[in-house]
Amino acid sequence: MRSPSLIQESLSGKIEGEVYTDEISRNLWSTDASMYQVVPIAIVTPKSIQDVINVVKYCYANNLPIHPRGGGAGLIGASIGEGVVMDFTTHMNEMIELDLENNYFKVQPGRKLALIQQELANHNLFLPPDPASAEYCSIGGNIGTNAGGSHSAKYGLMADYTESLTVVLANGELITTQEYKLDDPNYLKITKSETLEGKIYREIEQIVRNNIELIDKSYPAVNYNIAGYELRGVIKEESINLTRLFVGSEGTLGTIIEIKMRVLPKPKHSMMLIAYFKNAINMGKATYEAVQMGSSAVEVLDYRLMEVLKTREEKLTADIPDDMEYMLGIEFDGDDIDKIENEINQLNSKLTQETELAFKSEIAKTDAQLLNYWTIRKLALPLLGQVNDKGRKIVPVIEDASVPPKHLPEYLEDMILVMENNGVPFAMYGHAGKGLVHIRPLIDLKKKENIEAMVTVSEASFTKAKSLNGTMSGEHGDGRVRSIYIRELYGDEMYNLLVRVKNVFDYKKILNPEIKITEDPITKNLRYDENYEYVEDHDKGLLLHFQNKEWENEIEMCNGCSRCTSLSNTVNMCPVYKSSKKETATPRAKANILRSVISGRIDKNVALSSPIMKELIFNCTTCQSCTIDCPAAVNIPKIALEFKAEIVEKDGQPTNEYLLGSVYTVGRILSPISFITNWFMNTRFSRWMSEKTVKITRHRKLPQFARKSFIKWYRKDYLRNRPPKLTESVRKVAYFVGCTANRTNPNIGKSLIKVLEANNIEVVVPDQKCSGLPMFSYGNVKRAKKYINYSIQRFMPYVEQGYDIIVTCSSCGLSLKEEWKDLLGTEETQRISDVTYHFSEYLLKLKKEGLLNENFKAVDLSVGYHTPCHLRVQNEAKYASTTLLEMVPEVKVKKINQGCCGICGSWGYKKDNYVASMEIGEGLFGELKSDEIQKGVTDCPTCTLQMEHGTDKETLHPVEILALSYGDLNDT
Repeated sequence: MRSPSLIQESLSGKIEGEVYTDEISRNLWSTDASMYQVVPIAIVTPKSIQDVINVVKYCYANNLPIHPRGGGAGLIGASIGEGVVMDFTTHMNEMIELDLENNYFKVQPGRKLALIQQELANHNLFLPPDPASAEYCSIGGNIGTNAGGSHSAKYGLMADYTESLTVVLANGELITTQEYKLDDPNYLKITKSETLEGKIYREIEQIVRNNIELIDKSYPAVNYNIAGYELRGVIKEESINLTRLFVGSEGTLGTIIEIKMRVLPKPKHSMMLIAYFKNAINMGKATYEAVQMGSSAVEVLDYRLMEVLKTREEKLTADIPDDMEYMLGIEFDGDDIDKIENEINQLNSKLTQETELAFKSEIAKTDAQLLNYWTIRKLALPLLGQVNDKGRKIVPVIEDASVPPKHLPEYLEDMILVMENNGVPFAMYGHAGKGLVHIRPLIDLKKKENIEAMVTVSEASFTKAKSLNGTMSGEHGDGRVRSIYIRELYGDEMYNLLVRVKNVFDYKKILNPEIKITEDPITKNLRYDENYEYVEDHDKGLLLHFQNKEWENEIEMCNGCSRCTSLSNTVNMCPVYKSSKKETATPRAKANILRSVISGRIDKNVALSSPIMKELIFNCTTCQSCTIDCPAAVNIPKIALEFKAEIVEKDGQPTNEYLLGSVYTVGRILSPISFITNWFMNTRFSRWMSEKTVKITRHRKLPQFARKSFIKWYRKDYLRNRPPKLTESVRKVAYFVGCTANRTNPNIGKSLIKVLEANNIEVVVPDQKCSGLPMFSYGNVKRAKKYINYSIQRFMPYVEQGYDIIVTCSSCGLSLKEEWKDLLGTEETQRISDVTYHFSEYLLKLKKEGLLNENFKAVDLSVGYHTPCHLRVQNEAKYASTTLLEMVPEVKVKKINQGCCGICGSWGYKKDNYVASMEIGEGLFGELKSDEIQKGVTDCPTCTLQMEHGTDKETLHPVEILALSYGDLNDT
């Protein structure tokens, strides 16, 4: 195989897209959501069809394996390999055509399925296959594995909706599949040509025609089988169509670059019967009854999973009985609501009264009730990802077996016994209506005996499914985890036929060669095994505070599921990735590379010096968005910050990052002479110079400093003229002001005092410095610690006296609550965290205690509220400000749910980030510009700057509106 450097040199001149061959990048693309790791020799992110053709031709000429990759969300290891990985999500991710008249769309393979679903929903259309990973999987991967989902029981798999595919064959030829009559002159012309396409059509026609009886009898009698290659239907009624053969082939027959799919009108109505069962037999019988009645989805959750759910989602699961073993969600959909309701009632009566299979049931009719169930169902995998049972974690190995629904109880009973006999904990959920339940064993892959147990249950699952006329691969694919069973499933004669098919398309064996046609055991290339080692030296000299094994555990907790590559605003994930779509920007990239470092796969000194590594780590803006919806609850910002700090410790800090982290110092120097600096800093010349010298964008105005800081006003004006001491004050609080409320918008602090005085709360403002966030977000941890320790010493005496700490800046609040603990880990930081509240969170606490002054005066104002990232991660505070604003008469609040505003602290002030920061904020700007919104509102000072920059509308802090509603209490 050629060297990475030679491949880099050869391919870079042949394509428009990027070529990566450095050690960091190769490790970055070495995993997906499976349990495997294989380091590729190169990665290409093609920009065009011609790029793909050129790469394939190069690989064909040099016998290099090719591995097409979508979202990397697959559980089977089919998107990784030792050759050239082609990642389509970076550039080839566009909707090419949406034909509303003929109900079809054409799309590039890298587009996320959720984006397609949303585009279709806007026109009351839908693509029925709906895998739970829709937010982060790509349509190309869905086609590669012939994905299904919850509604496949009624509507079928991706293959059932795929009209045609544009494919680059192994030698670089470009073809588009379609149905040909066998006597069509165009087809005959193709078959007579000396091209690879001609050879494929000739030989596939011959293979199928000569083996019709073998093909018909070899496939298991189950509706959902994607093992091997699908030869049924390739020739049908004197027509031939290769589309179905490519769907589910996992990149082993060609590289798919365009997809045409048929869509359906979206059903107008749906209802769900939620039923509870005492055992698998009753649940299985009920499933069969539901399927016979034409249900659109039958989803199961078991009690083991429900135990996890109940500890984390109490509100969602409050009505679920504790003594249930299995819960079924049985959905019916259609356009006739009376028919649906009749079917639901009929089935409910049958399950609970006639057969008494279910001991309890309920009917979900409203959108809110349906959403509640589907939220519970979709939380299954994310919450299981957080389980760590003494090193055991969920492993995707037997989650895809499918049997005829009537045999599901027998399959489950046998598998439960196998798991218990082998000491393997597990949970299960999935598509009972398809006879496909995702059994997820918990395995510690670092232990040999656990790996042996995994192999045992894998073999048992296959054997049992086959005995019931089922399959080991129902919708996720074969990949590295199940290809080994294809021969035994079909028998030698049929398997040899599949080998012939593979050889027709790929006689050089360069197309995903370790997938489908292989004898490799499932234990080959495991990401973790008994030989995996953690290099102990890597947890010595850490600059942040990590508890015992926390550094190692946080890094290894990431399973690469790909959820952090979601582009939808319904998932809180990395705004930088959503803009760039580069793998280096993903949260999982940080964990992936750091795992390679701590395991010794990559030398730490090499990583610290790598430009790619620096780009990867410093792409993390510490917005914390990824911590909200990460299925494994990995603290990516913390582990990234540790490596940032080590890079800064080794190489120092760029001037612009040092300056952007020096908000406190700059404000202290410039505020007294603001009458000069405010003008000068925003002259065209000054901004041009800033961009040229320190790479701070000239397109943004710099904040205006107040001549008199809030703290100065508080000490010299307020304390001298404050009203008589509050009598019987209900609380005493210490205010952590923050740089903005202190130096650029003191009215925030003044408004807070008005609001707290209205609630009979005494406020003190201790001496303090910056929270440290602007410094440590760029890796200057040592400097930040000095500032933090200074403030801790000034606030602790008040904490000792029972004062709470109030913040008005969402970022300062997060720092005091969480990040000071991460940096220092002292008893003082914990005590400060325990008593720190965002101002609105604190006022709602008063309301719960019956102590909030609710005598708000009307404020005639229509506002658009943006939740800052740093507030969104504070569970008790994230909705507090809008809740309070909605209590003010005549204030109309539009909650804007467009994710990150894009400025990411001061990240958007850097020249290289300006365009991306504005792209990230486009959704927010669009809503704010509505004529129905007079002003913007947010709790974050830098979000304020971004909102005003992107819309020219004034943006207020919520406390300023509350102060107005309480009236002019004092002359402050």
